[in-house]
Amino acid sequence: MTRLSRTLARIGTGFSAMGALIWLLWPQDFLAQIDPEPLLTFLVATGYWIVTEFRSSEEVLEKKSTANDIALSRELIEFHQNEFRELREIDLFQYVNSRIYSNIGRTIDGFRSGRIFFQDKNLNQRMKKLIDSLEILYAHICQNTSPDLIGNVMMTAYKPNENVSQEEYDRRMLLAGEANKLVEVASKSFDSLISKIKTSVPEAYDEKF
Repeated sequence: MTRLSRTLARIGTGFSAMGALIWLLWPQDFLAQIDPEPLLTFLVATGYWIVTEFRSSEEVLEKKSTANDIALSRELIEFHQNEFRELREIDLFQYVNSRIYSNIGRTIDGFRSGRIFFQDKNLNQRMKKLIDSLEILYAHICQNTSPDLIGNVMMTAYKPNENVSQEEYDRRMLLAGEANKLVEVASKSFDSLISKIKTSVPEAYDEKF
């Protein structure tokens, strides 16, 4: 039984009960007994009840989220709360753990190859918007930076790790500014996706989250 049919069944049951009550209390001269004020109250209450039934039905999830959507949602929530937040809070001219960029690259590749996806169509559409914006950011980083070993950790920055001319230094600062703006664009898509996950995949916040 679909959500609409369940709603209509409840409304039909209610009308049946009211009909039985009216039949039981039906006066011999019905028209003479009608009082406009109680009749208006009855009609308004009935209309409000029907609207409430449909509204309540819309708020009920039709089915539980799939295991795939729950697992992917949890991965994205964790990335959004931790590593991606680090990108938002730092000037990309400075050094960033290369692992973050690598994870972005793997996410893009996974989605483009079809290995990573939401079975929920609305979520997958928002995921695509996120991937589109991350792809532009990732291409900008790959074209204008290279990882360096800093304190036994691979780090990536637009800031040069060697002595360069002032002109080159300024050029890289401008590139870092562009990258910071691309992060802001990706952040909006990411925030939109996470907001939708909260309502569409509430199971992702169970237990650990």
